[in-house]
Amino acid sequence: MTGVDSQARSRSGEARLSAKAVRGTVLLALAAALALTGCGRDTLVGTYEDELGMTRYEFLGQGQVHVSVLGTTVVAEYRLDDDRVLVTGPQGTLVLTRHEDRLHGPMGLVLRRSSGTPGNGQPTAEHRQ
Repeated sequence: MTGVDSQARSRSGEARLSAKAVRGTVLLALAAALALTGCGRDTLVGTYEDELGMTRYEFLGQGQVHVSVLGTTVVAEYRLDDDRVLVTGPQGTLVLTRHEDRLHGPMGLVLRRSSGTPGNGQPTAEHRQ
């Protein structure tokens, strides 16, 4: 093996190592960006009620919601999909659509964020008590 061959192999090994390092860094940055993009959209916290106060959805975060209708409360799960909130309970899955401070559901159901729950859907300190 000549000195020239050795130097060429050394450079190609460095290039492969550099390419792997760059690729790893790019993948790590991409993963971090995707994780940050999901922040705030993967959870919903706050209380939403209909105009008459007969229906109430209390989103506790981490996929849990308490649904109260005419004084009867059931524990359900929810999942966010863009502007849709999919609530799954004993009776099946209900799809709500988020629009500003409201959730719109089937048959004209409109749930408005309760007072004490600020614009980002997070409850205030008074609301948590």
